[in-house]
Amino acid sequence: MQGKQLFRYYLIISCLYAGGLGIWSGTIYLYMKHIGYTYGQINLFLVVFWIISFFTEIPMGMLADKYGQLRIGMFSCVVRALGLIGIVMANLGIFYLMIGACLTAIGQSLYSGSLDSWIVNKSKEISIDLDSIFARKSTAVTITTTLFGYIGSQYLGNAGLQYPLIVGAILLIFPVPLFIYLDYKLKDSYGNSLKHRKMVASLKNIKCDKGTIIYFLMLLSVLFITTNPYNQWQLFFQKNSCHIQTGYILVAINLVSILGAYLMNFIKFKNRVFLFGVQIFVMMIFLVLAVLCKTRQELVSISFFLIHTLVTASNEVTQYGLLQKKITSNKVRTTITSAYNCIESLISILVIAIDGFISNKLGIGIGWIILGIFGIGLFVLLSYWNHRIEVTKNNK
Repeated sequence: MQGKQLFRYYLIISCLYAGGLGIWSGTIYLYMKHIGYTYGQINLFLVVFWIISFFTEIPMGMLADKYGQLRIGMFSCVVRALGLIGIVMANLGIFYLMIGACLTAIGQSLYSGSLDSWIVNKSKEISIDLDSIFARKSTAVTITTTLFGYIGSQYLGNAGLQYPLIVGAILLIFPVPLFIYLDYKLKDSYGNSLKHRKMVASLKNIKCDKGTIIYFLMLLSVLFITTNPYNQWQLFFQKNSCHIQTGYILVAINLVSILGAYLMNFIKFKNRVFLFGVQIFVMMIFLVLAVLCKTRQELVSISFFLIHTLVTASNEVTQYGLLQKKITSNKVRTTITSAYNCIESLISILVIAIDGFISNKLGIGIGWIILGIFGIGLFVLLSYWNHRIEVTKNNK
């Protein structure tokens, strides 16, 4: 099979999968709220999802290496579709909601890297320009997610909040025949899980000094500002009326996120840690303004939130650059990045759990402000600590 054909299948599967996720991205938490779940219970769903994802990420990668990325990718579609059905059935009890959280998390871990790893492996066998492929795939997936998210929110959501989840489950089944066809046609040989065993072994051997840990925690302090607005914006901005309006906001969020990342190409700032701090403060300012303006000037509030989202997208670029700059050894770069991602997941779980309690007592907006202020204070403390450590190192 030629490179162009492989890319075509890769793109189709990626877009179908993205559509299956994007179509309910603007309404899933509205559905949970609609069927009677509290903010705390919704956040419990997120906590369970991230805990399962954390513990299954590496094992699912080992399965992909052993049994083949295509087969695991196919299995991911089925498991995640079942997870969405579990969420639909959550009106019968919280047990079904937790089953949905577990299955969707396992499905995400199964899919994570499976299709991308497959196309990378194929690029070594035939002539494929990976940079071009990933760039075109990213564009296609973003467009697909935005389009399906709008349709799911503005049309399916207004017909019934359960419909985006049901259609999403159906869309996730569509790639299965393509996975089966490719697996049969290509007859790939499968290795063992040696790669991941080596990664686990190298994780045990990594010894991060206090300065590196402080540096990582400094970068991750931003999660106290960004995690909950990212997950709860649809609950915050959706009015109590029956008409769903989150589709327009979802499209705007996707567009300003693209713009925010793009603008970082033109921002040349030597002290990137200082830039990171400025971005955090700006994000917090506009988040507070969005919360304060919500009751009287909703359009102004949404505008402030979009500016917060734009700066958040640019901050993610800065954060990734600072992380990679800190890792000086190419031999363990991927392993340390994976460890950093695991720490990020653990902090996200903590932030979501705390916010669930605060939101139930004081409301979503107040929860954002309280945790955001804590995140600002944590960043200031850790950045000062990091600066002291750097000064001490330079004086030696």
